Amino acid sequence: MKTEDIRPVISEAMLSEQQTHRLKNRLNALKNGLHPLLGLDQDKANETLMEFVLQYAKHVPEFIHIMEEGAENSELKLFISPFVSAAKQFFLDPPQIAKNHHGLDGLMIKSYLAHRLFEEVNDIFWSKAGYPLIPFDTNQANVIVHSIIGEPFANELDQTIEVFVGQLVTDIHNFDSKSIEHYLQGNARKWKDGCSQWPCLAGQLGIDLKLKQFYLHAV
Repeated sequence: MKTEDIRPVISEAMLSEQQTHRLKNRLNALKNGLHPLLGLDQDKANETLMEFVLQYAKHVPEFIHIMEEGAENSELKLFISPFVSAAKQFFLDPPQIAKNHHGLDGLMIKSYLAHRLFEEVNDIFWSKAGYPLIPFDTNQANVIVHSIIGEPFANELDQTIEVFVGQLVTDIHNFDSKSIEHYLQGNARKWKDGCSQWPCLAGQLGIDLKLKQFYLHAV
């Protein structure tokens, strides 16, 4: 599976949304809306969230490319490659839990699976190296998408990721500190460039996540 094959999937989902309005209907159906929580103007909230979901999806192939490129000449390729393959699979051959969801709404669900996988990979790598595998924090964006998808389905997606991680992970402790240091040094420049190219997913669209502690626990 090739990373570039993901982009046509995104384009097809955008065309489907124009005809079906699945995501727009989901956003309209959200009880009380998310705009008070996210600091959005009510009149433009759904429009902003639609663009947010689209950018959220478009980041996936970019992140995959960074991971693939970084791992290519690294001893950590054995650790990274299974996660890269799984992220592609979510778009090109999704698991059963995501198969019956189409258009931009379905794309959001596939993207959520990929981003949650990235989040888990970063947590595993951080526990060993003290640094993230990819230096992009999408936690806030994931919480927003979790809220749009809604429970209990979003929790079922999270459980799916936990299963994938358990099946795919190669123990990071098998790699010595020199291998990890070499990987970090080799990717430092690309990460710096990427951070300026891909700022905070939510922040770049003016979304201010005003979550109270009880809400964080709830999602």
